[in-house]
Amino acid sequence: MTLNESSRAGKAQPIMSLTDEEIARINARAEEVGRKINCPLRFMQTPGKAHVALLVGTQVLGAPRALNDMAAHDIELELELLDSGARQIIEDDEGIFRLI
Repeated sequence: MTLNESSRAGKAQPIMSLTDEEIARINARAEEVGRKINCPLRFMQTPGKAHVALLVGTQVLGAPRALNDMAAHDIELELELLDSGARQIIEDDEGIFRLI
């Protein structure tokens, strides 16, 4: 965990940050699930390290999520649901990928 230098009321606010190993593990799982469902999935953390996202190719699936909202854990759960077939990714008529 790192500290955010811009703080409220003079107190440093903690910002979650994933380790390189955690990013690699979740990305490997995304790629594994992607191969199974025939969809080019990958996981990334934004350069500022405050957000994470699940991508289909180069398109963010949904929106980047703040790590303070347990986003990495939620993405891991979504990967499990995709793997089990309980959720699916569809491409709408505008070419946007959506999780259903």
